[in-house]
Amino acid sequence: MQVDLRLAVNYLPACACLCKVLVFMLLVGLVAPGSEVRGGYIQLAAMLYIDRLQTRNLIFDANAILMAIFFANVHAAIRASSVRVAYSVLVWGLHLCWIGMCLTLLVEPARVRWFLERRAQAGKLVPVVFMLAVLVACSYIHAPLEDPPVRACRALAFTLLAFAWVYVVGIHTPQGIEYLKETSCQFVVRLAPVLYSPLWLAALFSSAAVAALALQHSRRHQPILQGVQVVAPEPVENQEELHMQELFRQAKMTMGRPATLEAIPE
Repeated sequence: MQVDLRLAVNYLPACACLCKVLVFMLLVGLVAPGSEVRGGYIQLAAMLYIDRLQTRNLIFDANAILMAIFFANVHAAIRASSVRVAYSVLVWGLHLCWIGMCLTLLVEPARVRWFLERRAQAGKLVPVVFMLAVLVACSYIHAPLEDPPVRACRALAFTLLAFAWVYVVGIHTPQGIEYLKETSCQFVVRLAPVLYSPLWLAALFSSAAVAALALQHSRRHQPILQGVQVVAPEPVENQEELHMQELFRQAKMTMGRPATLEAIPE
């Protein structure tokens, strides 16, 4: 299945998903801090499950974006209730390593692309395992719960970057659209730092992710000029001189031929 980006109908799934994200973050913002379990997270999880049953994946798994945002808010609530404290340098160092891996997956150098194509299973599991290890380790470390507008900005940035990855990179992957509709780990593992990393790191990562996707777009549309020789046109004077030489050569050949007599009828 090919996606024609010139048709507006192919952008309708992204528009519908964006509307759902905005409504969902409005509902999350209504939940009072400290009362996530009793105040609505269970109800929100039930709504997401119903949405997953009813949503038809046309180009990508739209419900997976909502699920990723929901789990990020649950993770933030767990960290807010934790009492353990760790050095900020260790936390930032761990997130920097994670961000570096995600940016590498976004840029996809030649060696990384070769590895992802030849070792598809390992290319899927390694980033997922690393992401889960970071999230599990950070869940024991206390972090204050961010304000609802900040969490909404994180969710909006993640959603827009996910759309950009799907339409710039995802629809052109060798696995095809069917694989993109079945699993969301392709863009979740690449863009999850937007939801989980410290705020300033998340902001820097978002800017770097935009640059990486722009690089992917330019790389995909640049013309292939390797192995093509470009011959400059000859000057007009040279062309006229060559033309005169050819005429002179043909005249000499004509004058050098033996004359033939044709019979004249009586």
